[in-house]
Amino acid sequence: MNRTLSLAAAPLVWMFSAATLLAQAGPLEVIPEGALGFAVINDLADTNQRLATVSQKMQLPLPDVLTMAKGFVGVEDGLDENGGMAIALASGPEGREWAESVFFAVVPVTDYQAFIAPLQPDDADAPITGVTIAGMEMTAGRKGNYAVLAFGEQKEALATILAAEKNITAGVAPLSSWMADKQLSLVITPAGKSLLFQSIAGAIPDSNELKNNAPGDDAELANALGGVGEMFGVFKELLLAADTQLTHLAIGIRIEDNATLRLAARALYVPDGDLAAWSKDIKVPKEGLLAGVPSGKYAIAYGGVSAHFSPAMQALFSQFTDVGMQLVGLDEEDRKELATITEQIQAGKKFSGGMMGMMRPGDSLFSTALAIEHVDDADKHFKSTRKMFELMATAENPQGDEPLYSFNEIKVGDLDALELVTAIGSLAGLGAAGNAQVENQVQGMFSKLFGTDGKISMYVAKADDHTVVTAYSREQLVHGVKHVRSGDAGLETDADIATTTALLPSGAQWVAFVSPQGLVQWASVFVDAMFGGEIKLPPFPATEPIGLAAKVTETGLDAELVLPDSVVAGIGQYIGVVAQIFQGGAPLP
Repeated sequence: MNRTLSLAAAPLVWMFSAATLLAQAGPLEVIPEGALGFAVINDLADTNQRLATVSQKMQLPLPDVLTMAKGFVGVEDGLDENGGMAIALASGPEGREWAESVFFAVVPVTDYQAFIAPLQPDDADAPITGVTIAGMEMTAGRKGNYAVLAFGEQKEALATILAAEKNITAGVAPLSSWMADKQLSLVITPAGKSLLFQSIAGAIPDSNELKNNAPGDDAELANALGGVGEMFGVFKELLLAADTQLTHLAIGIRIEDNATLRLAARALYVPDGDLAAWSKDIKVPKEGLLAGVPSGKYAIAYGGVSAHFSPAMQALFSQFTDVGMQLVGLDEEDRKELATITEQIQAGKKFSGGMMGMMRPGDSLFSTALAIEHVDDADKHFKSTRKMFELMATAENPQGDEPLYSFNEIKVGDLDALELVTAIGSLAGLGAAGNAQVENQVQGMFSKLFGTDGKISMYVAKADDHTVVTAYSREQLVHGVKHVRSGDAGLETDADIATTTALLPSGAQWVAFVSPQGLVQWASVFVDAMFGGEIKLPPFPATEPIGLAAKVTETGLDAELVLPDSVVAGIGQYIGVVAQIFQGGAPLP
């Protein structure tokens, strides 16, 4: 059997057939120390029941996943359905860690012989034997109450795994409590993390490499490719820096008793490292992260602290901006000034919140955006922003003679405002090849994103001594400033947002809320623009918003995406309505 195909496809087959993987110490005791990563199960039967709960909440008939998985694999008896299961990646020898790595599964059994009997073992009595699962050649052995199955013909590698005296449990102890309440945990160990980051970094081409790939004597293209290479180089430096500051990476899924779904991620810091020190100073403002954001219907609402990065990290971000500004013609002196201004603006920020609202007829997506920035000194922030816009207005447009940025000082009502107009470019009609219908569809979608003239106008104004409002329409700018000056409560007191907030990690420094109703409304506007009203999407049922949160402490970063049970039910209802429409059972709304 082709080993590359086996390694690529076999883990996916197992993941889909098992449907979910959960965390427990049991199967980890079989995974040898030094493994690159693993996905683990806690209780197959419990997970199966929770999937059934989700199916019931969505009112969608789903087959019994565990029974289906057993039928797919061909197992009849001997599986411990209340046990934990794992899939792991064991490293190959030094220098060939990826090339000779081994995927293997750890499956709980009550009777090993009964478990492998239907798998066509070469020698059922041998300590290690070849088996066939769903047409795939595998190698099987036993360790304690677990069947260990290596993908492919891996007798020697499996013998090493079974004989290992030290397991991975001590190495992932910092994640043990986090994994314990997840139905699915995928963990990349320190060894796997370093190998992954270094492999990605090694695959990134440098500036000279890309320059040399330019055809002939096209100096302009060579310089452009060189600039792209420099940006890649900054990303490479970020990866290598992250490798020195992080130990473990993990993703987990939890299904609550009421079918609320949680997708969690965790990155652990090197103790006493730069990230650990940086995280100590990241505090949640007493006003709340959504303070100043007006109430009303929204598609996305967000809030977060303005974290001040370490000098080393700030230098990397500044380098990335510098390369971008170099590509649009800013000379070295202007780029240095821009970097200084940007640092001054960042240093004066405290926290910000914002929203993207529902789209009305004639609106573009950007025109609904509004941001409320809480700063130390609004006058200084405003002046620094003016300097930044003035510098950006000197940039060249690589796509044509029209300025890439245009800067104006204007009046919006009685507000003194800054206006920065960005020429996005005439992208509409690209690839239409003279097809008028396709071109009209693309133009319709383009206008809903950026506006009919292919330009984005950003407006900035002071609301008070410590608040600056940014918007992409004059109407939204006035609305935002008026709300801040009124002192009225806004989205921070929204009942649905409060319900979702209670499901998120407490003390999170960054949050976002996504309204399914708002997203579907956006989609409806785009579909209407592309197809001239021929297709109309049904509205999404009323639910609480989806929640996202990120939180840093001295030990690491935690991020979580939460779909409240009302959203899970709403997705099921929406699928049912759409299916009914396509089956002709209901008229288009």
